[in-house]
Amino acid sequence: MFIPHITNRNQLWKICLTILLSTFFILYFLQPFGDVRHGFTLAGFLRVLSYSFTPAAIVYLSEAFLGNFFRSSNRISQTYYGHVLWYLIVLTFVVIGIYFVRSSWIGWNDSGLNSLPVTLYRVVIVAIIPLSLIVLLINKTGRQENLILISKDKNPELVKLDMKNLLYLQSEDNYTSIHFLQNGTYNKKLLRGSLSHFEKQVRTPIVRIHRSYLINLEKVSWVKMNSSGGFISLKGIDSSFKVSRKYSSHFESRWSQIH
Repeated sequence: MFIPHITNRNQLWKICLTILLSTFFILYFLQPFGDVRHGFTLAGFLRVLSYSFTPAAIVYLSEAFLGNFFRSSNRISQTYYGHVLWYLIVLTFVVIGIYFVRSSWIGWNDSGLNSLPVTLYRVVIVAIIPLSLIVLLINKTGRQENLILISKDKNPELVKLDMKNLLYLQSEDNYTSIHFLQNGTYNKKLLRGSLSHFEKQVRTPIVRIHRSYLINLEKVSWVKMNSSGGFISLKGIDSSFKVSRKYSSHFESRWSQIH
């Protein structure tokens, strides 16, 4: 089941719920396969629910526990072909899962390996509608949103800006400097509060690369990693930024997810 890149756990929950509900609706109400009639009975309801829950659960478990490991384990996983390979692996898991669920309902004696191609065909056919809904969901949630940063003062100061305009945050003793673009011009704003204080307020694609820096992954222009960490460059910034060894693994994992 080909799924566009999933950027966070909350989005993953929404996608899996979309898979479950849309698959259930298709199978239970539309009944697209003539040789399968579930009937509007409790048994039919439970059977369709098991068919719908299986791909949703497999996608969630695959992305939550294997996705990051796969994407960070080798170089090809960070390429287009690596992403295609991952989605084919998830599709294989889904087909096998549906095959076992189907066999448990119709009986193992009546099921055989020759039914696997049929299962694959039906999974692909049913997946068309959920996939379309997922693409719309990711496009909607993936739009640039406003980011609000609140200083650590008795009378807090607020800075509100588009996520797409944020470059990076830098620690400066008891303050943090916010570096961003405004009408295409570079700007800097100093707010009271440690970098950790503001790290709690940000979300993907903002990640820490050093004890002194949080950067916007979508602004990274190039990356050069080594055994001691690495260096990155941001669009519109002449100087490079060091990725410390402590944060290198987390940074590479997040970077590979986006690219």
